[in-house]
Amino acid sequence: MLLEVDHIIHKGGGGTERSFNLTIAYRKCNDKKAIGRQGSSHISIGRFAT
Repeated sequence: MLLEVDHIIHKGGGGTERSFNLTIAYRKCNDKKAIGRQGSSHISIGRFAT
């Protein structure tokens, strides 16, 4: 799954700042031996621009 999120953050002195976040997430759901337990791994990359 690939998820890209664009947030607008309001600055205290006026104006806005954009935050671009890229999250690459992978979740394994096929471990049927452990009840209520899932293995997961994720990589998060954040880039901030003014």
